[in-house]
Amino acid sequence: GRHLGVEEAGPGPAGRVDGAVEPGAGGDVRVGVHVDHPGGAGGIATHVDTQVPARADHPALYSKRNGSWQPMLWRAYPQQTRRARRALIALGVQPGEHVTIIGFNCAEWFIADIGAIAAGAIPAGIYTTNTPEQCQYIAEHCGARVAFVENAEQLAKFRAVRDQLPALLAVVVMRGEPDGDDALSWARFLQLGDGVPDEQLDARVAAQNADDVCTLIYTSGTTCMPNAVMLTSAAFPSPPKN
Repeated sequence: GRHLGVEEAGPGPAGRVDGAVEPGAGGDVRVGVHVDHPGGAGGIATHVDTQVPARADHPALYSKRNGSWQPMLWRAYPQQTRRARRALIALGVQPGEHVTIIGFNCAEWFIADIGAIAAGAIPAGIYTTNTPEQCQYIAEHCGARVAFVENAEQLAKFRAVRDQLPALLAVVVMRGEPDGDDALSWARFLQLGDGVPDEQLDARVAAQNADDVCTLIYTSGTTCMPNAVMLTSAAFPSPPKN
């Protein structure tokens, strides 16, 4: 079947996987066909939604939780990305603004990524090994409005530099519960958008074009400060039609 398998095992900054089986420190990342980053008018979110009629009861991705692979069906995947989109809008994130994501591959990574793009925002992945200072540089450089962090370890990095990020509206912990009121849990984040009307969501998607920047990928900064590579929706392939 066409699905992605993701778990907290991949070190890549953009949290993306392609058509291969990649070993990771915490286990294998199971990968099928990459179908959720097409270009075209309306942006990536439109094409995620169009997968549902033909694949509603098929796995969109797998996540390894408590030692077993748990599927997320196509009927649920777009629903979750819409909830993330609603929540970002509720937080005040505007089209063209940025969010950062730091963490190993997991379902929440993809949902935050696609949700941000669908809201008209531009996600930027951060290497999981980056220091607090490097996280601060990237978040400040792109003017991040929301920072998604995997867990307490990554939350600590943003806590250390939060006072240097005046544009940051919120920090969201994707896995586990934060131990203070300076960050949102994943569940609490999603709940924020429950009152955002569908018309507002759909307007964000309808305003997007294939030449809009939809992702930033920062270089590692090995020889100089990290540089942001700007990718448009047209840079990603269209999904298979069957």
